[in-house]
Amino acid sequence: MKLLTSIIIVMIGGGAGSAVRYLFSLWFSGSGWPLGTVAANCIGSFVIGAVAGCDTLLPLPPRIRLLAATGFCGGLTTMSSFVFETSGMVRTSEFLQAGIYATLTLAGSFACFAAGMIIMKILVRTNV
Repeated sequence: MKLLTSIIIVMIGGGAGSAVRYLFSLWFSGSGWPLGTVAANCIGSFVIGAVAGCDTLLPLPPRIRLLAATGFCGGLTTMSSFVFETSGMVRTSEFLQAGIYATLTLAGSFACFAAGMIIMKILVRTNV
């Protein structure tokens, strides 16, 4: 696959992921907590887990991996926002909230990754 083709595929997926990320920030804007970031990171982790789960049993074409994992999940998930929001809580001495937020984001993301991987493996094995 040509480099330019790969870049365009990643841009398309990244643009879609970034748009979804922005919608999450709008949907959860009044919550008083960075729930949009939690949702984006958890859903992105689920999607990349599903891609990984499928790819271990039924190898995906490189274009699909680039579009879904590198592009979409790369545009959707946001480590920088997570760090910025957590450090903001620490700066304002909201240590308990920062700890809960960090734990929720990290544990939730790992759990969603595992769920995506397991669900996709089950679906691929049963030919759904």
